[in-house]
Amino acid sequence: MDFNTFPPTISQQDFPLHWNFTVHAIIADQQGKLVAYTNGCDVVNENHQLMENGDTLNPGLVSLYYCREDGQYPAEQECTFLPDFEDPNKYHLFHIEFVPAPDTNNYYYDIPRRFYHSIVEKPSADQPAVMTQKQLLVSDIPLSQSMAAVRHANGRDWWIVFPRFMTIYDHPIFQAYEHPDSVTHLDNLWNFVNTHPEQFLDTLGFVRYLFTPTGVEGPFEEQIIGGLWWPGQIRTAEFSPDGSKYVLGAPFSGLQLFDFDRCTGLFSNPITIDGYSGIIAGRGMAIFSPDSKYLYLHDSQKLYQRSLSEPITETLLGDMSNPPFYVGGNHWFNPMNGPDGKLYLAAGDTNTMHRIEFPNRPGADCQVKRHVIKLPTRYVMRSRFNFANYRLGPIDGSSCDSLGIDNVPLANFRYDLEDTLQPLQLTFTDVTDYEPSTWQWFFGDGQSSNEQNPVHVYAHSGTYQVCLTASNANGSSTFCRTVGIGLVGTENPAWEELIQAYPNPVSEQWTILINGVDHPVKMTLSDCTGRYIATHSLTVGINDLNINDLKPGVYFWEVRDKNVGLKKGKVVKI
Repeated sequence: MDFNTFPPTISQQDFPLHWNFTVHAIIADQQGKLVAYTNGCDVVNENHQLMENGDTLNPGLVSLYYCREDGQYPAEQECTFLPDFEDPNKYHLFHIEFVPAPDTNNYYYDIPRRFYHSIVEKPSADQPAVMTQKQLLVSDIPLSQSMAAVRHANGRDWWIVFPRFMTIYDHPIFQAYEHPDSVTHLDNLWNFVNTHPEQFLDTLGFVRYLFTPTGVEGPFEEQIIGGLWWPGQIRTAEFSPDGSKYVLGAPFSGLQLFDFDRCTGLFSNPITIDGYSGIIAGRGMAIFSPDSKYLYLHDSQKLYQRSLSEPITETLLGDMSNPPFYVGGNHWFNPMNGPDGKLYLAAGDTNTMHRIEFPNRPGADCQVKRHVIKLPTRYVMRSRFNFANYRLGPIDGSSCDSLGIDNVPLANFRYDLEDTLQPLQLTFTDVTDYEPSTWQWFFGDGQSSNEQNPVHVYAHSGTYQVCLTASNANGSSTFCRTVGIGLVGTENPAWEELIQAYPNPVSEQWTILINGVDHPVKMTLSDCTGRYIATHSLTVGINDLNINDLKPGVYFWEVRDKNVGLKKGKVVKI
Protein backbone atom coordinates (compact mmCIF):
# COMPACT_ATOMS: atom_id res chain seq x y z
CA MET A 1 0.00 0.00 0.00
CA ASP A 2 1.62 3.23 -1.19
CA PHE A 3 0.65 6.42 0.70
CA ASN A 4 2.70 8.63 -1.61
CA THR A 5 -0.37 8.71 -3.85
CA PHE A 6 -3.70 10.10 -2.73
CA PRO A 7 -5.70 8.09 -2.01
CA PRO A 8 -3.16 5.30 -1.32
CA THR A 9 -2.74 2.72 -4.08
CA ILE A 10 -2.43 -1.03 -3.68
CA SER A 11 -0.16 -3.41 -5.57
CA GLN A 12 1.10 -6.95 -5.12
CA GLN A 13 4.79 -7.73 -4.64
CA ASP A 14 5.90 -11.33 -4.97
CA PHE A 15 8.79 -11.99 -2.61
CA PRO A 16 11.52 -14.43 -3.62
CA LEU A 17 13.03 -15.32 -0.22
CA HIS A 18 10.13 -17.17 1.38
CA TRP A 19 6.53 -17.78 0.35
CA ASN A 20 5.33 -16.84 3.83
CA PHE A 21 7.57 -13.81 4.40
CA THR A 22 5.97 -11.63 7.10
CA VAL A 23 7.17 -8.06 7.69
CA HIS A 24 7.93 -7.10 11.31
CA ALA A 25 9.55 -3.67 10.85
CA ILE A 26 9.80 -1.19 7.97
CA ILE A 27 11.45 2.18 7.29
CA ALA A 28 11.04 4.86 4.60
CA ASP A 29 13.01 8.03 3.96
CA GLN A 30 11.79 11.55 4.76
CA GLN A 31 9.91 11.70 1.45
CA GLY A 32 8.07 8.45 2.17
CA LYS A 33 10.10 6.29 -0.23
CA LEU A 34 10.68 2.72 0.94
CA VAL A 35 14.22 2.00 2.19
CA ALA A 36 14.16 -1.37 3.94
CA TYR A 37 12.05 -3.92 5.81
CA THR A 38 12.62 -7.14 7.71
CA ASN A 39 10.87 -10.25 8.96
CA GLY A 40 13.36 -10.57 11.81
CA CYS A 41 15.36 -13.06 9.73
CA ASP A 42 16.57 -11.14 6.67
CA VAL A 43 16.67 -7.45 5.72
CA VAL A 44 15.31 -6.46 2.32
CA ASN A 45 15.95 -3.29 0.27
CA GLU A 46 13.61 -1.00 -1.65
CA ASN A 47 13.75 -3.32 -4.68
CA HIS A 48 12.38 -6.18 -2.55
CA GLN A 49 15.69 -8.00 -2.78
CA LEU A 50 17.87 -9.32 0.02
CA MET A 51 20.25 -6.46 0.75
CA GLU A 52 24.01 -6.89 0.94
CA ASN A 53 24.90 -8.41 4.35
CA GLY A 54 21.19 -8.59 5.16
CA ASP A 55 20.90 -12.34 5.64
CA THR A 56 20.73 -14.05 9.05
CA LEU A 57 19.86 -10.95 11.04
CA ASN A 58 19.76 -13.05 14.20
CA PRO A 59 22.03 -16.12 14.34
CA GLY A 60 21.41 -19.37 16.20
CA LEU A 61 19.16 -22.39 16.37
CA VAL A 62 15.92 -20.43 16.74
CA SER A 63 16.58 -18.44 13.57
CA LEU A 64 17.69 -21.54 11.68
CA TYR A 65 14.39 -23.29 12.30
CA TYR A 66 11.77 -20.54 12.20
CA CYS A 67 13.21 -18.48 9.37
CA ARG A 68 13.48 -21.52 7.15
CA GLU A 69 10.15 -23.11 8.07
CA ASP A 70 7.87 -20.22 9.03
CA GLY A 71 9.12 -17.24 7.05
CA GLN A 72 9.46 -14.98 10.08
CA TYR A 73 11.15 -14.74 13.45
CA PRO A 74 9.01 -16.23 16.28
CA ALA A 75 8.19 -12.93 17.98
CA GLU A 76 6.15 -9.77 17.78
CA GLN A 77 7.68 -6.29 17.96
CA GLU A 78 11.17 -7.73 18.45
CA CYS A 79 12.77 -5.23 16.05
CA THR A 80 12.36 -1.62 14.95
CA PHE A 81 14.08 0.97 12.73
CA LEU A 82 15.10 4.46 13.87
CA PRO A 83 16.51 7.21 11.61
CA ASP A 84 20.01 8.56 12.06
CA PHE A 85 20.43 11.89 13.86
CA GLU A 86 22.33 13.56 10.99
CA ASP A 87 22.67 11.38 7.88
CA PRO A 88 19.35 11.05 5.97
CA ASN A 89 20.68 7.92 4.19
CA LYS A 90 21.50 6.06 7.41
CA TYR A 91 19.13 4.02 9.59
CA HIS A 92 19.48 2.05 12.82
CA LEU A 93 17.86 -1.36 13.25
CA PHE A 94 17.45 -2.58 16.82
CA HIS A 95 16.60 -6.26 17.22
CA ILE A 96 16.49 -9.09 19.73
CA GLU A 97 17.88 -12.60 19.30
CA PHE A 98 16.04 -15.49 20.89
CA VAL A 99 18.07 -18.33 22.39
CA PRO A 100 17.02 -21.74 23.73
CA ALA A 101 16.01 -21.69 27.39
CA PRO A 102 18.65 -22.75 29.92
CA ASP A 103 19.54 -26.45 29.90
CA THR A 104 17.57 -27.07 26.72
CA ASN A 105 18.54 -27.18 23.08
CA ASN A 106 15.04 -27.00 21.70
CA TYR A 107 13.70 -24.12 19.64
CA TYR A 108 10.26 -24.55 21.22
CA TYR A 109 11.76 -23.13 24.44
CA ASP A 110 13.04 -19.87 23.02
CA ILE A 111 13.42 -16.71 25.07
CA PRO A 112 14.77 -13.23 24.21
CA ARG A 113 18.32 -12.79 25.51
CA ARG A 114 20.53 -10.70 23.19
CA PHE A 115 20.02 -7.10 22.09
CA TYR A 116 21.59 -5.96 18.80
CA HIS A 117 22.16 -2.65 17.02
CA SER A 118 22.58 -2.89 13.24
CA ILE A 119 23.07 -0.11 10.71
CA VAL A 120 21.49 0.11 7.27
CA GLU A 121 22.82 2.70 4.82
CA LYS A 122 22.15 3.86 1.28
CA PRO A 123 25.50 4.50 -0.50
CA SER A 124 23.71 7.25 -2.41
CA ALA A 125 20.16 8.47 -2.83
CA ASP A 126 19.64 6.36 -5.99
CA GLN A 127 21.30 3.15 -4.74
CA PRO A 128 19.60 0.43 -2.66
CA ALA A 129 20.46 0.14 1.02
CA VAL A 130 23.04 -2.26 2.44
CA MET A 131 23.76 -3.43 5.98
CA THR A 132 27.09 -2.06 7.18
CA GLN A 133 27.19 -3.02 10.86
CA LYS A 134 25.75 -5.48 13.35
CA GLN A 135 26.76 -4.89 16.97
CA LEU A 136 25.80 -6.96 20.00
CA LEU A 137 24.79 -4.47 22.70
CA VAL A 138 23.79 -6.78 25.52
CA SER A 139 24.32 -10.52 25.93
CA ASP A 140 22.40 -12.87 28.21
CA ILE A 141 20.11 -10.24 29.71
CA PRO A 142 16.40 -10.82 30.34
CA LEU A 143 14.43 -8.76 27.79
CA SER A 144 10.87 -9.05 26.61
CA GLN A 145 10.23 -9.40 22.89
CA SER A 146 7.93 -6.37 22.70
CA MET A 147 10.13 -3.39 21.95
CA ALA A 148 8.65 0.10 21.56
CA ALA A 149 10.44 3.38 20.84
CA VAL A 150 9.37 6.98 21.47
CA ARG A 151 11.11 10.32 21.02
CA HIS A 152 12.69 11.90 24.11
CA ALA A 153 11.17 15.21 25.16
CA ASN A 154 14.31 17.00 23.90
CA GLY A 155 13.13 16.24 20.34
CA ARG A 156 16.29 14.36 19.35
CA ASP A 157 16.99 11.20 21.37
CA TRP A 158 14.92 8.01 21.55
CA TRP A 159 13.67 5.94 24.46
CA ILE A 160 13.67 2.19 23.70
CA VAL A 161 11.50 0.32 26.18
CA PHE A 162 10.90 -3.35 26.93
CA PRO A 163 8.42 -4.83 29.41
CA ARG A 164 10.16 -6.62 32.26
CA PHE A 165 11.27 -10.08 31.22
CA MET A 166 9.18 -12.84 32.73
CA THR A 167 9.36 -16.47 31.75
CA ILE A 168 7.58 -19.64 32.74
CA TYR A 169 10.68 -21.65 31.94
CA ASP A 170 12.18 -21.10 35.39
CA HIS A 171 8.92 -21.77 37.20
CA PRO A 172 8.93 -24.89 39.45
CA ILE A 173 5.87 -26.28 37.67
CA PHE A 174 7.58 -25.92 34.32
CA GLN A 175 10.77 -27.49 35.66
CA ALA A 176 8.75 -30.58 36.56
CA TYR A 177 8.04 -30.99 32.86
CA GLU A 178 11.56 -30.10 31.72
CA HIS A 179 13.09 -31.89 28.72
CA PRO A 180 9.88 -33.37 27.29
CA ASP A 181 10.55 -36.53 25.34
CA SER A 182 7.33 -36.55 23.37
CA VAL A 183 4.80 -34.27 21.78
CA THR A 184 2.18 -35.57 24.22
CA HIS A 185 4.34 -34.59 27.17
CA LEU A 186 4.76 -31.09 25.73
CA ASP A 187 1.03 -30.79 25.12
CA ASN A 188 0.30 -31.76 28.72
CA LEU A 189 2.57 -28.96 29.92
CA TRP A 190 0.97 -26.25 27.81
CA ASN A 191 -2.52 -27.46 28.61
CA PHE A 192 -1.71 -26.92 32.27
CA VAL A 193 -0.20 -23.48 31.60
CA ASN A 194 -3.21 -22.36 29.59
CA THR A 195 -5.75 -23.63 32.14
CA HIS A 196 -3.93 -22.35 35.25
CA PRO A 197 -2.55 -18.92 34.22
CA GLU A 198 -2.98 -17.50 37.71
CA GLN A 199 -0.15 -19.72 38.96
CA PHE A 200 2.36 -18.00 36.67
CA LEU A 201 1.64 -14.32 37.43
CA ASP A 202 4.64 -12.08 38.11
CA THR A 203 5.23 -8.39 38.84
CA LEU A 204 5.23 -6.05 35.85
CA GLY A 205 8.14 -3.71 35.21
CA PHE A 206 10.12 -2.02 32.44
CA VAL A 207 13.69 -2.02 31.09
CA ARG A 208 14.72 1.25 29.40
CA TYR A 209 17.51 2.33 27.06
CA LEU A 210 18.24 5.77 25.58
CA PHE A 211 19.58 6.09 22.02
CA THR A 212 21.60 9.28 21.53
CA PRO A 213 24.11 10.51 18.89
CA THR A 214 26.91 9.04 21.03
CA GLY A 215 25.38 5.56 21.26
CA VAL A 216 22.99 3.50 23.38
CA GLU A 217 22.83 4.28 27.09
CA GLY A 218 21.45 1.81 29.63
CA PRO A 219 19.88 -0.34 30.73
CA PHE A 220 18.71 2.08 33.40
CA GLU A 221 17.39 0.86 36.72
CA GLU A 222 14.41 -1.38 36.13
CA GLN A 223 11.12 0.29 37.02
CA ILE A 224 8.67 -2.02 38.77
CA ILE A 225 5.14 -0.74 38.33
CA GLY A 226 1.66 -2.05 37.69
CA GLY A 227 -0.06 -5.20 38.78
CA LEU A 228 0.61 -8.87 38.30
CA TRP A 229 1.36 -9.96 34.77
CA TRP A 230 1.29 -13.30 33.06
CA PRO A 231 4.61 -14.15 31.34
CA GLY A 232 3.14 -14.92 27.96
CA GLN A 233 3.13 -13.68 24.41
CA ILE A 234 2.69 -9.92 24.51
CA ARG A 235 0.43 -8.83 21.66
CA THR A 236 0.65 -5.06 22.05
CA ALA A 237 3.29 -2.63 23.33
CA GLU A 238 2.42 0.77 21.95
CA PHE A 239 3.07 4.45 22.65
CA SER A 240 0.44 7.03 21.76
CA PRO A 241 1.36 9.31 18.83
CA ASP A 242 2.07 12.19 21.25
CA GLY A 243 4.18 9.92 23.49
CA SER A 244 2.18 10.65 26.65
CA LYS A 245 0.49 7.22 26.94
CA TYR A 246 1.57 3.59 26.65
CA VAL A 247 -0.57 0.46 26.41
CA LEU A 248 0.50 -3.12 27.02
CA GLY A 249 -1.57 -6.19 26.20
CA ALA A 250 -1.06 -9.93 26.60
CA PRO A 251 -3.09 -13.14 26.95
CA PHE A 252 -4.53 -13.72 30.45
CA SER A 253 -3.13 -10.41 31.68
CA GLY A 254 -5.39 -8.28 29.50
CA LEU A 255 -4.60 -4.61 28.87
CA GLN A 256 -2.83 -2.04 31.05
CA LEU A 257 -2.60 1.66 30.28
CA PHE A 258 0.15 3.95 31.61
CA ASP A 259 1.16 7.59 31.53
CA PHE A 260 4.71 8.12 30.22
CA ASP A 261 7.18 10.91 31.00
CA ARG A 262 9.27 11.58 27.88
CA CYS A 263 11.82 13.50 29.97
CA THR A 264 12.62 10.80 32.55
CA GLY A 265 11.49 7.71 30.68
CA LEU A 266 9.35 6.66 33.66
CA PHE A 267 5.84 5.19 33.69
CA SER A 268 3.05 6.17 36.09
CA ASN A 269 -0.65 5.86 36.80
CA PRO A 270 -1.19 2.20 35.76
CA ILE A 271 -4.79 1.42 34.83
CA THR A 272 -6.11 -2.07 34.13
CA ILE A 273 -8.71 -2.11 31.38
CA ASP A 274 -11.16 -4.83 32.35
CA GLY A 275 -12.69 -7.32 29.98
CA TYR A 276 -9.63 -8.18 27.92
CA SER A 277 -8.03 -11.04 29.86
CA GLY A 278 -8.00 -14.54 28.46
CA ILE A 279 -7.32 -13.25 24.96
CA ILE A 280 -5.23 -15.76 23.04
CA ALA A 281 -6.08 -15.29 19.38
CA GLY A 282 -6.12 -11.49 19.31
CA ARG A 283 -3.11 -9.85 17.65
CA GLY A 284 -2.29 -6.18 17.96
CA MET A 285 -4.88 -5.80 20.67
CA ALA A 286 -4.93 -1.99 20.86
CA ILE A 287 -3.89 1.21 19.12
CA PHE A 288 -4.26 4.93 19.80
CA SER A 289 -6.09 7.41 17.60
CA PRO A 290 -3.87 9.86 15.68
CA ASP A 291 -4.71 12.67 18.13
CA SER A 292 -3.98 10.38 21.15
CA LYS A 293 -7.46 11.02 22.61
CA TYR A 294 -8.92 7.54 22.03
CA LEU A 295 -7.81 3.96 22.38
CA TYR A 296 -9.14 1.36 19.97
CA LEU A 297 -9.10 -2.16 21.42
CA HIS A 298 -10.36 -5.56 20.36
CA ASP A 299 -10.51 -9.21 21.35
CA SER A 300 -10.40 -10.28 17.69
CA GLN A 301 -14.22 -10.46 17.65
CA LYS A 302 -15.40 -7.16 19.13
CA LEU A 303 -13.94 -3.72 18.43
CA TYR A 304 -14.26 -0.88 20.94
CA GLN A 305 -13.34 2.78 21.22
CA ARG A 306 -12.31 4.01 24.69
CA SER A 307 -11.91 7.69 25.56
CA LEU A 308 -8.72 8.61 27.44
CA SER A 309 -10.06 11.67 29.28
CA GLU A 310 -12.94 12.13 31.68
CA PRO A 311 -15.63 11.07 31.41
CA ILE A 312 -14.29 7.66 30.36
CA THR A 313 -16.56 6.04 27.79
CA GLU A 314 -16.26 2.77 25.91
CA THR A 315 -18.26 2.27 22.72
CA LEU A 316 -18.79 -0.99 20.85
CA LEU A 317 -18.00 -0.27 17.18
CA GLY A 318 -18.23 -3.71 15.60
CA ASP A 319 -19.05 -7.30 16.51
CA MET A 320 -17.61 -10.11 14.39
CA SER A 321 -19.03 -12.90 16.52
CA ASN A 322 -22.13 -13.07 14.33
CA PRO A 323 -21.47 -10.97 11.21
CA PRO A 324 -22.57 -11.59 7.64
CA PHE A 325 -20.54 -14.60 6.49
CA TYR A 326 -17.18 -13.68 5.00
CA VAL A 327 -14.74 -16.51 4.33
CA GLY A 328 -11.76 -16.33 6.71
CA GLY A 329 -12.26 -12.65 7.45
CA ASN A 330 -14.50 -12.36 10.50
CA HIS A 331 -11.85 -10.86 12.78
CA TRP A 332 -10.17 -7.63 13.87
CA PHE A 333 -6.37 -7.97 13.78
CA ASN A 334 -3.26 -5.77 13.95
CA PRO A 335 -4.60 -2.19 13.77
CA MET A 336 -2.16 0.35 12.33
CA ASN A 337 -2.12 4.14 11.94
CA GLY A 338 -1.84 5.24 8.32
CA PRO A 339 -0.06 8.43 7.23
CA ASP A 340 -3.44 9.64 5.97
CA GLY A 341 -4.86 9.76 9.51
CA LYS A 342 -6.99 6.63 9.11
CA LEU A 343 -6.71 3.33 10.99
CA TYR A 344 -6.24 0.10 9.05
CA LEU A 345 -7.07 -3.36 10.44
CA ALA A 346 -6.38 -6.83 9.10
CA ALA A 347 -9.44 -9.05 8.72
CA GLY A 348 -7.91 -12.52 9.07
CA ASP A 349 -7.23 -15.12 6.41
CA THR A 350 -8.83 -13.21 3.57
CA ASN A 351 -8.15 -10.68 0.82
CA THR A 352 -9.69 -7.66 2.52
CA MET A 353 -8.90 -5.12 5.25
CA HIS A 354 -11.07 -2.96 7.47
CA ARG A 355 -10.61 0.78 7.87
CA ILE A 356 -11.67 3.43 10.40
CA GLU A 357 -12.27 6.59 8.42
CA PHE A 358 -12.23 9.29 11.12
CA PRO A 359 -10.57 7.77 14.22
CA ASN A 360 -10.36 11.17 15.98
CA ARG A 361 -14.15 11.34 16.14
CA PRO A 362 -16.07 9.88 19.10
CA GLY A 363 -18.26 6.79 18.95
CA ALA A 364 -19.93 5.67 15.76
CA ASP A 365 -18.97 8.95 14.06
CA CYS A 366 -15.50 7.47 13.54
CA GLN A 367 -17.08 5.35 10.75
CA VAL A 368 -15.80 1.78 10.83
CA LYS A 369 -15.87 0.26 7.34
CA ARG A 370 -15.60 -3.53 7.23
CA HIS A 371 -13.86 -5.26 4.32
CA VAL A 372 -13.64 -1.94 2.52
CA ILE A 373 -10.16 -2.57 1.08
CA LYS A 374 -9.64 -5.41 -1.36
CA LEU A 375 -6.13 -6.87 -1.51
CA PRO A 376 -4.60 -8.62 -4.53
CA THR A 377 -4.48 -11.95 -2.71
CA ARG A 378 -5.51 -13.72 0.49
CA TYR A 379 -3.19 -12.84 3.31
CA VAL A 380 -2.87 -13.57 7.02
CA MET A 381 -1.36 -10.48 8.65
CA ARG A 382 0.31 -12.26 11.55
CA SER A 383 2.39 -9.35 12.81
CA ARG A 384 1.99 -5.59 13.02
CA PHE A 385 4.74 -3.38 11.61
CA ASN A 386 6.73 -2.00 14.53
CA PHE A 387 7.56 1.65 13.93
CA ALA A 388 7.69 4.77 16.07
CA ASN A 389 6.16 8.18 15.40
CA TYR A 390 9.16 9.61 13.55
CA ARG A 391 7.53 13.06 13.40
CA LEU A 392 7.11 13.52 17.11
CA GLY A 393 8.93 16.68 18.21
CA PRO A 394 10.08 18.03 21.58
CA ILE A 395 7.86 19.09 24.46
CA ASP A 396 8.33 22.82 23.97
CA GLY A 397 8.97 24.66 27.20
CA SER A 398 9.57 21.52 29.28
CA SER A 399 12.58 20.99 31.53
CA CYS A 400 14.04 18.72 28.82
CA ASP A 401 13.64 21.25 26.01
CA SER A 402 17.34 22.12 26.06
CA LEU A 403 18.57 21.53 22.49
CA GLY A 404 16.92 24.44 20.68
CA ILE A 405 14.70 22.12 18.63
CA ASP A 406 11.22 23.52 17.95
CA ASN A 407 7.97 22.07 16.69
CA VAL A 408 7.48 23.78 13.34
CA PRO A 409 4.32 22.50 11.62
CA LEU A 410 4.63 20.37 8.49
CA ALA A 411 1.28 20.92 6.79
CA ASN A 412 -0.68 18.10 5.16
CA PHE A 413 -4.32 17.16 4.69
CA ARG A 414 -6.64 14.72 3.03
CA TYR A 415 -10.20 15.04 1.80
CA ASP A 416 -13.14 12.64 1.74
CA LEU A 417 -16.45 12.55 -0.04
CA GLU A 418 -18.64 11.28 2.78
CA ASP A 419 -21.84 9.40 2.09
CA THR A 420 -24.15 12.43 2.05
CA LEU A 421 -26.91 13.74 -0.17
CA GLN A 422 -24.61 16.54 -1.34
CA PRO A 423 -22.20 15.18 -3.98
CA LEU A 424 -20.30 18.49 -4.05
CA GLN A 425 -19.56 18.43 -0.31
CA LEU A 426 -16.06 17.49 0.86
CA THR A 427 -14.71 16.84 4.34
CA PHE A 428 -11.16 18.10 4.81
CA THR A 429 -9.04 16.47 7.53
CA ASP A 430 -5.87 18.06 8.89
CA VAL A 431 -2.98 15.56 9.23
CA THR A 432 -0.28 18.16 9.94
CA ASP A 433 2.69 17.08 12.07
CA TYR A 434 4.51 19.01 14.82
CA GLU A 435 1.68 20.51 16.84
CA PRO A 436 -0.11 23.16 14.75
CA SER A 437 -2.38 25.50 16.70
CA THR A 438 -4.05 27.50 13.90
CA TRP A 439 -5.24 26.59 10.42
CA GLN A 440 -6.07 28.66 7.35
CA TRP A 441 -7.79 26.91 4.44
CA PHE A 442 -8.30 28.24 0.92
CA PHE A 443 -10.67 26.06 -1.09
CA GLY A 444 -9.85 27.39 -4.55
CA ASP A 445 -13.31 28.85 -5.14
CA GLY A 446 -12.82 32.12 -3.26
CA GLN A 447 -13.96 30.63 0.06
CA SER A 448 -11.83 29.98 3.16
CA SER A 449 -11.98 28.60 6.71
CA ASN A 450 -9.94 28.65 9.92
CA GLU A 451 -11.36 25.40 11.33
CA GLN A 452 -9.05 22.45 11.82
CA ASN A 453 -11.24 19.99 9.91
CA PRO A 454 -13.74 21.96 7.82
CA VAL A 455 -16.59 20.69 5.66
CA HIS A 456 -16.98 22.65 2.43
CA VAL A 457 -19.69 22.60 -0.21
CA TYR A 458 -18.70 23.68 -3.72
CA ALA A 459 -21.24 25.45 -5.90
CA HIS A 460 -20.10 23.72 -9.08
CA SER A 461 -18.21 20.64 -10.15
CA GLY A 462 -14.65 21.23 -11.25
CA THR A 463 -10.97 21.08 -10.33
CA TYR A 464 -9.82 23.25 -7.44
CA GLN A 465 -6.44 24.03 -5.89
CA VAL A 466 -6.95 23.67 -2.13
CA CYS A 467 -4.25 24.98 0.23
CA LEU A 468 -3.76 24.64 3.98
CA THR A 469 -1.42 26.84 6.01
CA ALA A 470 -0.78 25.35 9.46
CA SER A 471 0.93 27.51 12.09
CA ASN A 472 2.04 27.73 15.70
CA ALA A 473 4.29 30.08 17.68
CA ASN A 474 7.42 28.57 16.08
CA GLY A 475 6.47 28.94 12.41
CA SER A 476 4.17 27.76 9.65
CA SER A 477 4.06 25.77 6.43
CA THR A 478 1.67 25.48 3.49
CA PHE A 479 0.53 22.40 1.61
CA CYS A 480 -1.63 22.45 -1.55
CA ARG A 481 -3.47 19.66 -3.32
CA THR A 482 -5.52 19.54 -6.53
CA VAL A 483 -9.07 18.45 -5.76
CA GLY A 484 -11.50 17.25 -8.41
CA ILE A 485 -15.17 16.97 -7.52
CA GLY A 486 -18.18 15.99 -9.60
CA LEU A 487 -16.03 15.30 -12.68
CA VAL A 488 -15.87 12.42 -15.12
CA GLY A 489 -12.54 10.69 -15.46
CA THR A 490 -11.39 12.51 -18.61
CA GLU A 491 -11.93 15.86 -16.82
CA ASN A 492 -10.34 14.81 -13.54
CA PRO A 493 -6.67 13.79 -14.02
CA ALA A 494 -6.55 12.11 -10.60
CA TRP A 495 -8.76 9.24 -11.74
CA GLU A 496 -6.34 8.40 -14.57
CA GLU A 497 -4.06 6.86 -11.94
CA LEU A 498 -6.65 5.79 -9.40
CA ILE A 499 -8.65 3.65 -11.82
CA GLN A 500 -6.80 1.34 -14.20
CA ALA A 501 -7.91 -1.42 -16.57
CA TYR A 502 -5.50 -4.03 -17.94
CA PRO A 503 -4.40 -5.87 -20.00
CA ASN A 504 -5.46 -4.34 -23.31
CA PRO A 505 -5.97 -6.24 -25.60
CA VAL A 506 -7.40 -9.01 -23.38
CA SER A 507 -8.36 -12.61 -24.06
CA GLU A 508 -9.82 -14.07 -20.84
CA GLN A 509 -9.18 -12.32 -17.52
CA TRP A 510 -9.52 -8.56 -17.37
CA THR A 511 -8.47 -6.62 -14.26
CA ILE A 512 -9.93 -3.35 -13.01
CA LEU A 513 -7.95 -1.63 -10.23
CA ILE A 514 -10.04 0.76 -8.12
CA ASN A 515 -8.59 3.31 -5.70
CA GLY A 516 -9.89 6.60 -4.37
CA VAL A 517 -13.32 5.47 -3.15
CA ASP A 518 -14.38 3.66 0.01
CA HIS A 519 -17.51 1.93 -1.27
CA PRO A 520 -18.53 -0.16 -4.30
CA VAL A 521 -18.82 1.55 -7.69
CA LYS A 522 -20.47 0.40 -10.91
CA MET A 523 -18.81 -0.43 -14.21
CA THR A 524 -20.79 -0.80 -17.42
CA LEU A 525 -19.55 -2.49 -20.59
CA SER A 526 -21.13 -1.74 -23.99
CA ASP A 527 -20.41 -2.65 -27.59
CA CYS A 528 -19.72 -0.29 -30.51
CA THR A 529 -23.47 0.23 -31.07
CA GLY A 530 -23.95 1.50 -27.51
CA ARG A 531 -25.77 -1.65 -26.38
CA TYR A 532 -25.05 -2.56 -22.75
CA ILE A 533 -23.32 -5.94 -22.51
CA ALA A 534 -22.64 -6.26 -18.77
CA THR A 535 -22.68 -4.41 -15.46
CA HIS A 536 -20.28 -5.15 -12.61
CA SER A 537 -20.02 -3.92 -9.02
CA LEU A 538 -16.39 -3.12 -8.21
CA THR A 539 -14.74 -2.69 -4.81
CA VAL A 540 -11.53 -0.94 -3.74
CA GLY A 541 -8.47 -2.86 -4.91
CA ILE A 542 -8.10 -5.43 -7.66
CA ASN A 543 -11.21 -6.75 -9.41
CA ASP A 544 -10.71 -9.71 -11.77
CA LEU A 545 -13.38 -10.15 -14.43
CA ASN A 546 -13.74 -13.19 -16.67
CA ILE A 547 -14.69 -11.98 -20.15
CA ASN A 548 -13.96 -15.23 -21.94
CA ASP A 549 -17.55 -15.38 -23.22
CA LEU A 550 -17.34 -12.03 -25.02
CA LYS A 551 -16.97 -12.14 -28.77
CA PRO A 552 -13.80 -10.58 -30.24
CA GLY A 553 -14.18 -6.88 -30.89
CA VAL A 554 -13.97 -3.39 -29.39
CA TYR A 555 -15.91 -2.61 -26.22
CA PHE A 556 -16.43 0.58 -24.23
CA TRP A 557 -16.41 0.74 -20.43
CA GLU A 558 -17.26 3.37 -17.83
CA VAL A 559 -16.86 3.42 -14.05
CA ARG A 560 -19.45 5.49 -12.19
CA ASP A 561 -20.01 6.42 -8.56
CA LYS A 562 -23.75 6.92 -8.25
CA ASN A 563 -24.49 9.67 -10.80
CA VAL A 564 -20.89 10.77 -11.25
CA GLY A 565 -18.73 9.36 -14.03
CA LEU A 566 -15.19 8.62 -12.82
CA LYS A 567 -13.39 7.19 -15.82
CA LYS A 568 -14.16 5.68 -19.20
CA GLY A 569 -12.17 3.85 -21.86
CA LYS A 570 -12.18 1.08 -24.42
CA VAL A 571 -10.82 -2.46 -24.47
CA VAL A 572 -10.10 -4.84 -27.32
CA LYS A 573 -11.24 -8.45 -26.84
CA ILE A 574 -9.15 -10.94 -28.87
